[in-house]
Amino acid sequence: METMKLMNYSTAKQACKDFGVYFENLVRPCPFMFELPNGEIVSLGLTNSIHIQIENRQPELTPEIPYTLRDICGDAYWHKLNETQQEMAHDCVVYLIDHQDLPMICIASATGRQYQLSK
Repeated sequence: METMKLMNYSTAKQACKDFGVYFENLVRPCPFMFELPNGEIVSLGLTNSIHIQIENRQPELTPEIPYTLRDICGDAYWHKLNETQQEMAHDCVVYLIDHQDLPMICIASATGRQYQLSK
C-alpha cells in the first residue's frame, strides 16, 4: 500500500481547490486526516497508532526520566515509519499531550525533543 504524503494546511486547501471542493466548508478535508494547531494535516491513523504504541510501552518507562520518542516507541515500531511520519509523530504526541490523552510532558534538550511521564 502506498503511503499518503502528509500535507500542511495550504497544500490541503490547494488540493481541494484542484478537485473543485470548497475547503472552508469542510470540517476536515478527509475523515482520516485532521489539522494540528501548527497547521499540519496528519493522518488520524498515525496519531492513533502512536498513541496505542506509547500506551502499550508506558509500563516500561520510568517517570521523570527523559526519553526520545524513538526510545518510547521502540526501534521495531520506529523503523516502520518513514522519515516524514517520524517527524509528524512528534507533532502528534504534542497534540495528544496538550489534549491530556497522554500523561507525559514534552521537554526540549540539546539533542531535540524528549518526553517524560508526568509525576
